[in-house]
Amino acid sequence: MKEKILNWSQNLRSFIRLDQTKSTTRKVFSSVWSVVLGLFVAIIIIAILGQGNPFVFFEKWGEAFKGTKVSNLLIYLIIFGFAGLASAIGFKSGLFNIGISGQMMISGLVGFSLLMVMGVNGSNINIGHLIMVMVLSIILGAFISMIAGVLKAYLNVHEVISTIMLNWIIVNLAKYLFNVSRAKIIWGEQIFNNYFSTQITIGTKPEAFGILSNAMVTGFSVFGIILFIVVAIGMFLMYKQTTFGYKLKMLGLSKTNGKYIGVNEKISIVLVMSVSGAFAGFAGFMYYFFKESMLFQNLTVPLGIGFDGIAISLLALNSSIGILLSSLFYAILYTIAPSLQSNPLYLKPDDVQIITAAILYLAALSQMLQNFKPFNFVWRSIVNVSSKKWWLLLKNKYLNLQKEKLIRTYSLKKAKIELNIKESNKDSMLNEYKKAKEISFIKLSKLDNQLDYYKEMLNLQKGNQTIDKKVIQQLKTDLVSKNNQPVEIYYDLEQFKANEKSKIELVKELNKEFKQEQDKFLNLVYTTKDKSAQIKAFEQIGLLKQKHWQALNEINIDAIKNVKMQHKANIKELKNHYKLDVENNYQSMMNVYIKPWFNKAFNFKKGAK
Repeated sequence: MKEKILNWSQNLRSFIRLDQTKSTTRKVFSSVWSVVLGLFVAIIIIAILGQGNPFVFFEKWGEAFKGTKVSNLLIYLIIFGFAGLASAIGFKSGLFNIGISGQMMISGLVGFSLLMVMGVNGSNINIGHLIMVMVLSIILGAFISMIAGVLKAYLNVHEVISTIMLNWIIVNLAKYLFNVSRAKIIWGEQIFNNYFSTQITIGTKPEAFGILSNAMVTGFSVFGIILFIVVAIGMFLMYKQTTFGYKLKMLGLSKTNGKYIGVNEKISIVLVMSVSGAFAGFAGFMYYFFKESMLFQNLTVPLGIGFDGIAISLLALNSSIGILLSSLFYAILYTIAPSLQSNPLYLKPDDVQIITAAILYLAALSQMLQNFKPFNFVWRSIVNVSSKKWWLLLKNKYLNLQKEKLIRTYSLKKAKIELNIKESNKDSMLNEYKKAKEISFIKLSKLDNQLDYYKEMLNLQKGNQTIDKKVIQQLKTDLVSKNNQPVEIYYDLEQFKANEKSKIELVKELNKEFKQEQDKFLNLVYTTKDKSAQIKAFEQIGLLKQKHWQALNEINIDAIKNVKMQHKANIKELKNHYKLDVENNYQSMMNVYIKPWFNKAFNFKKGAK
């Protein structure tokens, strides 16, 4: 019995976490932090643009669950939920369905066209009409998306290209059929008079289909929410528990996996795209017939709300369970957006769009925050700062950084002297070398003494114990003694070869000669029509380049560049060693002090009980 309860709790935990791996947990937290960051930016914008207390924004969130706004919230939730699922099922299989907007629009395009032909209006519309349009929307959404799937599977046409093209085909078809200037010719005078108005350029007039009854709106809202939850959980279980779902995920990782896991790649692509389009079609039905209250307008561009499905899916890490939460987040934002324009914030409509866009944009950047671990950083900082050894490691790091910087300065100075020294300036250059070496080596000697001191301190520092003051005093005395000792400096003047011309001057001459020789052959290429002569000219240019680079290498012209590269490599290695030492110190503090303390505290509480 105990084992069953333990297994049940482990399964529940993995269900809530969406995955049993730490990486998935990390991704979930990155999504949470991206939302928090978006809300933080929204508060700043409201404080600048609004008139009242910016934190009223959070109070407005509660209003989304009150009164008449609940109906609007549920409709938005269904729309965003199915748009997110449409995007997620494609992502899971390595497909990018960017045609959700068009697949949503086709439901309005065909649905309203059919109702107009049938003569349906606000007085005679019934639930049968809505069910018919809903089924038709799902079928048409699946069909439009299937076209892109077939092109991808059998003609290798990228689904992004085909779905974008299909989006605009549907937009232009809607503009053509619902353009008031030609509607009378296309639909006839009676339909024109009933559903169009000369005051509107494109689309149906507001009173054309009337307003749906509260019973219809409530019924379809409840049905849509239940269907959304069932589909979301079903998708999660399919990908998590079934062989078919696992095969689709493997196919998404690499298309070549299909032949090894027993999946027909082409049929799978068509199937996934069709299901994605079906979800989008249902979202479109809910949008036009319930959100837009039976109104078909704004047909000049693809439906903008459809693209939000991509962001919802990404924010939810393409998890259908995560989409339940991310779509609710989007639904609340869209529901409360109009109320932000009223008391006490009095934001302008454009300001509301900026705030909403900022939140959604930052929320969609969750992948960039996967390494953002504020609580972990604070906890580790507290543990490390409380460690005496950490302070020694920190001081040791900065001393080593100073040493590397000093070595770089001296090495660059020496490299520049090597490149510029010649017979005429030999004495002054050697004096510069002596001065630079003397200053650098005296400072390096003191830094080395300090590093030896802290190295001894690190060797003596065991855990977080206090070092004997007499030992510390002796080490400080030794440090002062070493610093007071004279530094012996050896000047290797023979390493500098002074000729009539410096290396820099020689390089300039070599470059000039190379350019002149190269121009001769290039002129030959441009002036002659003999192909063999042109080929020989290019071969000569290649030989010239080879000789030129050999000559430059003999001069060692890259000395300065090599010094800088070596310095970067040393700094990187130094920081990596420091991170490793700090990590080891943290683990030591946890194992020796923190964990035993917590264990002792909990055992004490159990004993007290």
